[in-house]
Order: sequence, then C-alpha cells, then structure tokens
Amino acid sequence: MTKKQTKTTKHTIEFSNNTPGFQATLPLYCM
Repeated sequence: MTKKQTKTTKHTIEFSNNTPGFQATLPLYCM
C-alpha cells in the first residue's frame, strides 16, 4: 500500500464518521 492509498483510506474513515450512511460501505475498504 502506497502512502497515497493510506492517506486516502484515512480520509475515507474520517469522512465516514460524518456520514452515517457511508459507514455501511466502510467494511469494504477494511477488507
């Protein structure tokens, strides 16, 4: 995983915290 992907994933997690409906798809990024 590159630094860019890591930063994107971290941003996605932070974004999901402010978007309840987005949390449903969050596990897909963790797999």
